[in-house]
Amino acid sequence: MNEATPAPARAQRPGPAATAVVFVFLAWVFFASEHGFGFLRHEDRVRSQEKNVAAAEEGQPVRRAAFLLLGIGGLVSLLRQRRNPLRSNGLLGWVILAFWGWSWLSLAWADDVPLSFRRLILLAMLCVGALAMGRLLSLRRIVLFAILCTAGYLVMGLGGELLLGTFTPWAPTYRFAGTLHPNMQGLNCAVLLLGAACLAQGVKRGRGWLLAVAGVALLFLVLTKSRAAFASALLSLGTYAAVVWSGRRKLALFISLGVIVCLFLLLVGDTFFPALGSVALLGRQDAGLEGLTGRVPLWELCMDYASRQPWVGYGYNSFFNPERLKQVGAELAWLPNEAHSVYLDLLLGVGVVGLFLFVVILLTGIIRSFIYHAGAPRAGYAFLAMVLVLCALNGLLESAVGQARLVGFLSWAALTRLGFRGPAPEGQAT
Repeated sequence: MNEATPAPARAQRPGPAATAVVFVFLAWVFFASEHGFGFLRHEDRVRSQEKNVAAAEEGQPVRRAAFLLLGIGGLVSLLRQRRNPLRSNGLLGWVILAFWGWSWLSLAWADDVPLSFRRLILLAMLCVGALAMGRLLSLRRIVLFAILCTAGYLVMGLGGELLLGTFTPWAPTYRFAGTLHPNMQGLNCAVLLLGAACLAQGVKRGRGWLLAVAGVALLFLVLTKSRAAFASALLSLGTYAAVVWSGRRKLALFISLGVIVCLFLLLVGDTFFPALGSVALLGRQDAGLEGLTGRVPLWELCMDYASRQPWVGYGYNSFFNPERLKQVGAELAWLPNEAHSVYLDLLLGVGVVGLFLFVVILLTGIIRSFIYHAGAPRAGYAFLAMVLVLCALNGLLESAVGQARLVGFLSWAALTRLGFRGPAPEGQAT
C-alpha cells in the first residue's frame, strides 16, 4: 500500500444550503428505492413467489428512476470538479477498478445478460453517486448525513406504526420495521448507532445528545430483532475500541465488564442459562441457532451451484433470475431472492476472482481507515472504519451490504474516498 501518495488539491466545499439540498436529495433517493408503507402494516415482510419472480423479470421502475437521478447528479458533480482529477491512492484504488472491470466483464458469460446488465447499471449509478459524495462532502458531513438520514427514517417509521397502531413491542412476535423490512431497519439503526457514537467522540458540545441518540438507536436495533445487524454493530464498536483506545482504557473496560458479569451470574445464575438461547435469538422463536432461519440449506444449495462455475460465476448479481428462482424455490420449499450472504452472492455472480477482489478491497479499506484515523483522529475516519467492519460482518449473514441500498452506498462512499483520495492532514476535518 503506497500511503505516501500526495493528496490532491482540496475541493471547494458546498455551503450549508447546498449541503442541505444534497442531504435531502440522497435521503429521497433511498426512501424511494427501499421503503414502502406496506411495512407499517407488516404486510410486505414476506414476498410471494409471484412477486419475487416478477421483480426479477421487470425490476422496480421507481427504484431505477431514483438511481438514474443519483447517477446523473453524481456525474454532474464529478464533472464540476474536473480541476481536481481522480487518481488512485495506492493499492486500494486499483483493486476497486479491477473489481468493477471484472464485474462488467462477467457479461461475456452471464446466464441472464439483460438482468446482469441492469444490475451493473444500478451498481454504476450507486458508485458514481458515492464517489461524488465522498469528494464533495467533508468526512464530518458524511457522518452527519448518515445520522440525519437514518434518524429521519426511524422517526418516520415509528410515527407511522404509532399512527396505525402496529407498534406493539410487548407482543412476542413483534419486530420493529417502520417503512422497511426489519432486517434493513436494523442495519439503519446500526448505522445511526455507529454514527452518533463516532461523532460524540469528536465534540465537546452536544455530546450528551449524541449519546442519547446512540442509546435510542440501540433500543430500536434490539426491537427489530435483527440478529445479524445487532451482532455486527456491537462487534464493530468493539473492534473500534480494541484498535483505537489506549491500553489503560481497554484494561479498565475489560475489568469492569468482568466484575459486572461475575456479579450478574452470582445473582441470577440459576435462571440465566436457560434463557440464554432466547436472548441470543433476540426473543425470536421462528428458528433455532442451528438452522439460522433456513439459511444453511440455502447456503448448501448455493455452494453446489458455485462449484459448477467456481472461477467466473454466473454473471454479476444475476444468479437468481426468474428460471433459477423457480428451481431453487422448488428444492427448498421457500423462495429466496438472494443468498443471504454477500460473499456467496459474489461467488455465484463473479466467481472466486471477483470475491477475492472484493475481500481485498474491504480488508484494505478497513486497515487504511484505521491508519488514517491514527493520523487525523477528528477527521471522521473512525466512522468509515466502523461502517466497513459492519459491512464485512453483516455480509456473512445478509446480502444488503452488497446491494444498492443506503448501507451499500455508505460503504462505497467510504471505499472510494479511501481509494481515490489521500489522507486528511492531522486536525483537518476534510
